[in-house]
Amino acid sequence: MSESSTELRFDKMPSVVRGFARAAVGRKSGLREGQSIPLIRAQLPGVRPDAAHLRRYREICGFSGEGVLPLTYPHALSAPLHMAVMTHSRFPLKLVGAVHLRNHIEQQRPLADDEELTLNVFVEGHRQVAKGLEFDLHTQVEDAAGETVWRGVSTNFVRGGGHGEKSASSPLPDPENYRQLDEWALDAGLGRRYGLMAGDINPIHMHPLLAKLFGFPRAIVHGMWSYARCAAALAPAQSEGPVTMDVAFRRPVLLPSKVVFRVDNPDSPTGYMMTDPAGKTLHLTGEIRIDG
Repeated sequence: MSESSTELRFDKMPSVVRGFARAAVGRKSGLREGQSIPLIRAQLPGVRPDAAHLRRYREICGFSGEGVLPLTYPHALSAPLHMAVMTHSRFPLKLVGAVHLRNHIEQQRPLADDEELTLNVFVEGHRQVAKGLEFDLHTQVEDAAGETVWRGVSTNFVRGGGHGEKSASSPLPDPENYRQLDEWALDAGLGRRYGLMAGDINPIHMHPLLAKLFGFPRAIVHGMWSYARCAAALAPAQSEGPVTMDVAFRRPVLLPSKVVFRVDNPDSPTGYMMTDPAGKTLHLTGEIRIDG
């Protein structure tokens, strides 16, 4: 273990509410010249998903199957550890105003919804980009045999002090080349329901008046809800082999609203997106690979 690293070992889930309280009132100095985010790691062994929590997650996100965990569920399961890492005194950045840009998931096999898991979360380093910086929050899930069966990487952006080059981006996919599979009506309370269930009570999701304080005309839905809803429609968790799923969050989804789910190939989709009903606004784009 590096002398500069911080190891947090828990025997029960830390409090998300306390974490948000620390994020709201904590004083962070930011990164000084030549400084980077130190290695901060959190671990919680012996975790079995709570049946009631898992049932609420499936209901809110649209998952219909039982017996295996939804592909995106380990991210929500690990939320208290995410908060513990990013509100630790050695984490130098303020969470208020941080933007979730991208998410990457690799699952090696289906995870039974009652199996014992070890959750590992860590953050280390950053990338300087135009107008700010990016950092990756890593989540790794081990089974009872110690094998890593699920990995997730959340890339976040923090504005301010940016001296890097603007990230090179590939052309956005054209909705005209994607076929509509479904349309979903999102009610005004969706952000509150998902936030309370998933432990993400950021004010921009919880109430329109709070969202206005941060520059949004109405509350916005969590990016991880949108990602999960797409995963539910694609049903990759039922695959017996490895599954890889990526998403890039493009434009926030205001609540209430209607959104459209589109795929590049209805028979065997590899690309997917969520748009407004007119297909003019891209809320998210992503790719999925199912090897089983």
